[in-house]
Amino acid sequence: MASQHLRIEIENGLLKFHCPNCGSTLLDQEYGLTDDPCRHTLFIIDWIGELAFGESVSGNLKVEVERILQDEDMVSDNKVGELVDVLPSSSVIFELIEPAQGGGHDGSSITFCIDFVDD
Repeated sequence: MASQHLRIEIENGLLKFHCPNCGSTLLDQEYGLTDDPCRHTLFIIDWIGELAFGESVSGNLKVEVERILQDEDMVSDNKVGELVDVLPSSSVIFELIEPAQGGGHDGSSITFCIDFVDD
């Protein structure tokens, strides 16, 4: 098991994010995060560090991800390394970062973990 990790910086904010596997909208500027992520979504870590799992995640994988991310409000590099080691090789962690812009905006990030296996 070994996932992949992509860190992408997006100037002026992220307007939308779709599942790269099926095209379902996971984030929309107008509506925010979806309440019903597609079956490819393993987990999402939102801007304030809230962790939400997709419906297909259970058992040992869920326990391991929770253990790694406990007490974290951002995904640090060492935590990403641990996550990559426990996630399926068919998955990709998309860490989307809006860099700090000054004037009180410290930047933000949101993380999606998508599994590319089609059942």
